[in-house]
Amino acid sequence: MQFPLRASGRGPYVHFIVRMSYVNKGAVGYNGTVKFERLRVKVADGIRFEYRWFRFVTIDSGGSDGWELKVDKVRDAAPFPITAGTAVSQETLFQPWPRNCKGSSAPCSERDYYVTWESFIQSLAASTHRVIEFEAVVELYELDKPIFTKCFVKIDDLDFG
Repeated sequence: MQFPLRASGRGPYVHFIVRMSYVNKGAVGYNGTVKFERLRVKVADGIRFEYRWFRFVTIDSGGSDGWELKVDKVRDAAPFPITAGTAVSQETLFQPWPRNCKGSSAPCSERDYYVTWESFIQSLAASTHRVIEFEAVVELYELDKPIFTKCFVKIDDLDFG
């Protein structure tokens, strides 16, 4: 079963907050700089999309029963250094960004990565395995190739009612 991925101008759109952590094991003087963070998402047999970093945030629980997600902006996402021999960690808010369709031979729209909550949940519910694959892609100024890491999240209960 296929579900529409393209947005029709209406949200809400899916966003993700991910704790990104870096360790620079280099000797003194071998500092590093994070240039860019991206998040690729694949729902088992369904939709695939890629988000870009937008902000660094803090998250906490809130509300009278503690079930509300409280998100506060720390600053806009921008390159940052990692001094040799140190570690850095922050929560990154990833959000939709226009897709670059220049030179694409396959059907492509700038709005392809604007995934609505409804289409995301429908795609997850229709998948056989109910697994979401997350792949963080990090670019460093000092490296020619990005760094990739993946994790898989299995969803057992889709009761969002």
